[in-house]
Amino acid sequence: MIHSTIQSLILLANSSTLSVEFEIFSLLAAFGWGFLASLTPCVYPMIPIIIAIFGTKDKTTSRKQAVLLATAYVGGTIITYCTLGVVFAYLGKQLGSILAEPWVIFPLCAFYTVLALSMFGVFTMSLPNRLNQTLSKVGSNKGYFGALSLGLIGGLTTLPCTGPFLASIVTVIANLQNLYIGVLLMFSYAIGISVLLWFLAIFSVSIPKSGYWMDSIKDLGGIFLLLVSLYLLRPVVPLLIDFTSNHWLFPTVACLFIAVGFYIKFFIDKKDPTLRRRITAIVLVFTGLFGLMNWILTPEKTFQWEDNEAIVFEKAKKAQVNIMLDFSAEWCLPCKEMDIKTFADKDVTNLISNHFIPFKIDVTSDENIVGAKLRKKYNANTLPNIIFVTDEGVEVGRISTFVPPEDFIKIAEKFVKIK
Repeated sequence: MIHSTIQSLILLANSSTLSVEFEIFSLLAAFGWGFLASLTPCVYPMIPIIIAIFGTKDKTTSRKQAVLLATAYVGGTIITYCTLGVVFAYLGKQLGSILAEPWVIFPLCAFYTVLALSMFGVFTMSLPNRLNQTLSKVGSNKGYFGALSLGLIGGLTTLPCTGPFLASIVTVIANLQNLYIGVLLMFSYAIGISVLLWFLAIFSVSIPKSGYWMDSIKDLGGIFLLLVSLYLLRPVVPLLIDFTSNHWLFPTVACLFIAVGFYIKFFIDKKDPTLRRRITAIVLVFTGLFGLMNWILTPEKTFQWEDNEAIVFEKAKKAQVNIMLDFSAEWCLPCKEMDIKTFADKDVTNLISNHFIPFKIDVTSDENIVGAKLRKKYNANTLPNIIFVTDEGVEVGRISTFVPPEDFIKIAEKFVKIK
């Protein structure tokens, strides 16, 4: 189910692609992260400043002016976050494989863990008061430029609380390595984090009280940050990848863990909060979500992939069929989607098993010398990259984007060797 217009725009980005449903989910998730970030305590000091600048409590300020001022603020926020999206998408294109290097992964995971502990309330992260006061003075006039300026730098003031949410979005952008998607994700995140403030500026609604629901949101944010850490660790800690099963009981038990955790959190602990119940709920929900994440990222075993070039060409000559090379990496989300959706399809499996010798090359880390040489040999600069070659090594076609099963079959059938 691919919308051609969106897919065409992504192809123009000359980068790896995801299915439209995955893109829509990512955009909604980014909006959700932004909305949740707007509920965190660090945003509250901004609210009276924003209302004062927008003038919604000033009788001389019309509702139309309030709407325009609020929109100008949102515009400034969008510019800031979209710029970040471009930066991180560019860095991702240049340094995508670095996310699989231990010297990068371990400090990054430690950083996310620290942020998660902050979300759990183990300690508090905050900017110096002088810096907060300085930032609040920007755009102190009631003009549209003032509102735009406040939006441009407002994210710095809210960074201590919204940073953990933003860190997850940045990780996704670096993994996707797609400029177009990077900008869209940050655009969606900026809308999410600004929507409540936009309505506040227009209607001067009451500021929500912090309390149990706020703590619950922060706990959920901490859980997802820990999940990001474990996802990044997967390429260097194989034991994490093995924590899964294709049996239907595995996701069932994972969902049960999540359900019990939420029940403890919102029905038992809410009435009589204790540290032990809170920790139990967090552990159950985290374990269940991690199990589900691994289960989703683990494709069903359909056909046997070869991993030796010499053996692959020997088998291809003997069977008189062509070879399908699949360059993949643990940090490549479109590659995972190909494994889970396309290569797991029965019709695709039958086509590959009967007409090709499948050869998977893991390029997760640059330390894989064989994978690096093959990647250079076949000019597989982007991922995913599925290349069809003859038993003489002559390329007859390639796929450099995610394609669903039906489209893959139509393309691959063109490269079937006629005996």
